[in-house]
Amino acid sequence: MSGKVIIVGSFDWEGRLELSYQRALEALDFKVFQFDLEAARSKVTPLGPLGRKLMAHLDFTSLNARANRQLFSAAKAFDPDLIIVFCNQAVRAATLLQLKISMPGVKLVNIFPDTMHNMRDHVILALPLYDLFCTHTRAALPYLRRLGCSSPFYLPLAADQFLHCPMTLSGSDRAEYACELVYVGNWREEHENLFGVLDSFDLAIWGPDDWRKYARKNGWVRGRWRGRPLLTGAEYAKAHLAADICLDPIDPLNIPSHNMRLFEVPACGAFSLVTRTEEVQELFQEDETVVCFEGADELLDKVRYYKTRPDVRRRIAQQAHDHVVHGGHTYKDRLRTIMKELALT
Repeated sequence: MSGKVIIVGSFDWEGRLELSYQRALEALDFKVFQFDLEAARSKVTPLGPLGRKLMAHLDFTSLNARANRQLFSAAKAFDPDLIIVFCNQAVRAATLLQLKISMPGVKLVNIFPDTMHNMRDHVILALPLYDLFCTHTRAALPYLRRLGCSSPFYLPLAADQFLHCPMTLSGSDRAEYACELVYVGNWREEHENLFGVLDSFDLAIWGPDDWRKYARKNGWVRGRWRGRPLLTGAEYAKAHLAADICLDPIDPLNIPSHNMRLFEVPACGAFSLVTRTEEVQELFQEDETVVCFEGADELLDKVRYYKTRPDVRRRIAQQAHDHVVHGGHTYKDRLRTIMKELALT
């Protein structure tokens, strides 16, 4: 494979999905041009720091048009085969239309890794103009068509082997991360309530400050927060590998779909308990490459069972790792699927 691709997204952190796809593209011999639309929008605002904060949440029509013009100019100069817009990036439907008119050979793709609940209005308006609109929620496809999307496409999430890979833990790593149970992620009221049944275990929670600000119903759960998020792939892998059991409760807004941790934790070589959903059961084989739970009672039962069976945990973790890494669930695999669907192979 080869060609030229523009990625429209944010690139300020190695864990960005945009960078996972960029690494995969470059591994497949594509030349990649990054376009940071939020940075372009910030540069055209006349209101200083306040204006930059507002631009992240509001659509100032004329300023956004100026920033989108820069995207159009970059596309004309780079002459890509493909432009990939990530999630809710503020790309105007009118700009996509102009790209179609001026560069009829270029393919336009949106990779939307969020829930439909979080889709912004400007993305909905642009749905008919994408040659492929990729969602990890299969059940969303018929409804996206009703919204005018011409090419909705089911594309599961995946693992980035640069970020999510087995590691050897040092003594200091184990001192920092070792625990019986670990959860790495955002606070949700549902997660706080769920974790409350695990108070007889050593639970470590790594995530943003929301755990301090919003976890109020259960003081024990709030006290399990380790005080910071994990910002690198190495930290993420170490925290999961140092735990006996990794917890993967899926956000209710993601059901019946799946989440990123479904692939990321096995790619690291760790054992996890995952919320049972239709798509989790389609993508993995329960009790062979994934272990599932539904509700607090089953979670507690599964934790008690697997906590005392390290050999079973290791076997399932190894099978899950092989399934993800060698079974077609990396971002390189997802890109091959996209390129085949667009006939760009």
